Amino acid sequence: AMVSALAKLMEQSGDVEGALRVLDEAAAKISAEGADETAIQMLKKTVDFKMKNRRHREAALALEKILKSNPGDLEALPKLVIAY
Repeated sequence: AMVSALAKLMEQSGDVEGALRVLDEAAAKISAEGADETAIQMLKKTVDFKMKNRRHREAALALEKILKSNPGDLEALPKLVIAY
């Protein structure tokens, strides 16, 4: 929640690149600890932010990670189609 709030504040101040960096770093750290539900949720927040900011290719890579750990994710699959 704290990471999302920080990213949102950075985005509102015009620092989209900084917000993306914060989200990517948090997602990488959580993912390194294992593909648990917290990691998946962080990746999903990162995907939403990237899609919103037209970073479709980066979003697709994160979605592929989500689907690799949970192939039946009904949220991630349609977003991946849109991202491509």
